[in-house]
Amino acid sequence: MFKLLLAVLLLAMVGALATSARHLWREDGAKTLYWLWWRVGLAVALLVVLVAGILTGQLDVQAPWSGTY
Repeated sequence: MFKLLLAVLLLAMVGALATSARHLWREDGAKTLYWLWWRVGLAVALLVVLVAGILTGQLDVQAPWSGTY
């Protein structure tokens, strides 16, 4: 469940970035700023879900330097 939610949030962030870039090229500053704020909000949500998944044990860190292999 957490992995799916992380993937959806990541794709939404990429979509918001692409939309803001499109408005930037059209020189529509207000909409560019609007979509960049959406991207910041999605990034915060992504971090919250990531931390919640790690703290609840739903997600696991498997990096070689983490010491849990």
